[in-house]
Amino acid sequence: IPPVHLEELAAIWDADKRMPSASSRRAWALARRLRPDQVNNWFYRKKGAAKKNGIVLPRETYELPVG
Repeated sequence: IPPVHLEELAAIWDADKRMPSASSRRAWALARRLRPDQVNNWFYRKKGAAKKNGIVLPRETYELPVG
């Protein structure tokens, strides 16, 4: 994932620790010409790191803005 998109993902995660829905993660990735599996893995790594550090994450998902 290019650095510009990693920065965008980090800002999204910092603003909202919920997991975006699978369909919105896919749409977000495709809008940026990224592979959806890379974006999914990025979010799952963040989720795993948070759990490992004892951070309780909300269970609900949300729609990640594509724009």
